[in-house]
Amino acid sequence: MADIIPPVEVDPVKGDNTPPVVTPPKGDENNDKMNEMIALQMKTFQENLMAQFDGDFKEKLSKLESDKSELEEKKQRLVVMEALRESNLDSSLIDFVYDKDIEISKVKMKQLGDIIAIEVQKGVFDRFKKSSYTPPSDNGGGFSAPGKEKPKYFV
Repeated sequence: MADIIPPVEVDPVKGDNTPPVVTPPKGDENNDKMNEMIALQMKTFQENLMAQFDGDFKEKLSKLESDKSELEEKKQRLVVMEALRESNLDSSLIDFVYDKDIEISKVKMKQLGDIIAIEVQKGVFDRFKKSSYTPPSDNGGGFSAPGKEKPKYFV
């Protein structure tokens, strides 16, 4: 331990405003301790930095995955809307026929188209029934002239 030199300190009373200069002690024992402390601090710093990086990475990765699934759903909705247009159905019906599987969506579109066609046909028949003309009956088969008899060839 003969190599250790005590630090030199300046007396602040003498009017010297410079900070005291401390020279590190020399010697292998102190250098080993310093190297151990530096290595420990570096290891702690690296662990903290990796933990922070890992947390940020996982957060960004989960956001990326959620954005990807949202994009896939929007893409699927566009495909279903295009299929609705091809089926001559209104695109506002997408909420009724949308499914993640396009084949299921096509089956739903077919069923909805069949239901709409049946209901339209019923509406048309009902309207014809309401507005159709039914001639009055004369109990004689439709030939009514005053004072005339029905000819024999009319049955």
